[in-house]
Amino acid sequence: MLAALLVLLFVAVPADLTLQPDPPIAGQQVRILCEPDGAKVHLASPLGCWSLESELSEGGCSVDIPAGLSLLLAGLSSGEEVEFSHQAWMVGGADGKPMPRAYFWFAYLNAGLPAPFPLAGRDEAAALEAVEAEAGFGPDDPVVQELLWLLRGRAAEDKVEYLRLLDAEIAQAPLGRLVLAAARVHHQLGDATGSAAMAQRYRDRVLEVQRAESQRWAQIVGMRDPRERIQALHCWLEEDPFSDFASSILQILAASYSEIEDYRSTAVFGLLSLRVTPDDAMTLNGVAFAMAEGGFELERGLLLVSQAITIMQNPERLSKPPQLSDRRWREELEHALAACLDTKGWLLTKLGRWEEAHSAFNAALEIERQDIYYLHLGLMLIERGDSEGAVSVLRKGARLGGPNRLRIESELDRLGK
Repeated sequence: MLAALLVLLFVAVPADLTLQPDPPIAGQQVRILCEPDGAKVHLASPLGCWSLESELSEGGCSVDIPAGLSLLLAGLSSGEEVEFSHQAWMVGGADGKPMPRAYFWFAYLNAGLPAPFPLAGRDEAAALEAVEAEAGFGPDDPVVQELLWLLRGRAAEDKVEYLRLLDAEIAQAPLGRLVLAAARVHHQLGDATGSAAMAQRYRDRVLEVQRAESQRWAQIVGMRDPRERIQALHCWLEEDPFSDFASSILQILAASYSEIEDYRSTAVFGLLSLRVTPDDAMTLNGVAFAMAEGGFELERGLLLVSQAITIMQNPERLSKPPQLSDRRWREELEHALAACLDTKGWLLTKLGRWEEAHSAFNAALEIERQDIYYLHLGLMLIERGDSEGAVSVLRKGARLGGPNRLRIESELDRLGK
């Protein structure tokens, strides 16, 4: 079965994208061959902890494979798009055998589960074979077990009977992480009642896992260095992509990348987060703002921020956090709406749609005065050729004494004011 899976992996790769050696070896160099010259190849680990982009010349490029990489993803990119399909290669160790979890990640991606760099196609049958192979290597890995249960459940003709057998298996060894896995499988297969019952039946064991994860989460969000935070979030996500904290991990990962001005990664993980929580207005806005700052997929960014504005203009769709008063909740909503309008104006500026941009900035400033809104409006007026109007706007922003004061003063100096 293992040999058949390896064949499945390699025949799926198109003839114009090849690797030498094939399969690649962890910790060694691989040569990517492709035509035509000048194309860009994007390489990544399954959930993007490691990624890079390299330009092909003379038909190829050479890349060092990280020592711990188990599955290598490669896809051709124009450099503009954020999401595009990849092909997968299992990475071999020094002994020539696939690295630990190589079959797991091949199964995970072929099952179509949330990932920043999806495969060109899905193959549920191949995914199930792969995770069964991985379970043979590591039968005590609860993350592998969760994927195995999920894929077997998807394939089962009688899902009610399958879940009954799963419950019986859990009863034999109700470890907390396995209980959570089984509860999530119930939910994924449409049995929300059974999921809740499972969690309640083994409540004490579940709470042990949840307390440990909550402590880990508190430690990570308390990290002041965004790069340290990014590394910790990636480690957690690659250890356990099924964690109940996965959605929050993706949101904070996107925000942390924004802190270090890696706007492409902000968009990649923000979009992945939106696959889990599609109506999160702040993530929609964050991705759109990253696209504006990075100067890529501007029209798509405009669609995302417009969706965010629609959500914020209909607050009845949102749930007020219990710790916030009604007044504080209204203020939060107004601030969020203003931020979305500013992002819309900034995207329209990058697209050269001056009148629409001006209208969006004015709408943001009618809600609240933030120096970043004045800065963006001023920059738009400069691009439009209205230096006098820009000076007036920038001076208003400078008088607020906000966090963007130095940037505003720099623009005023550039204008000779």
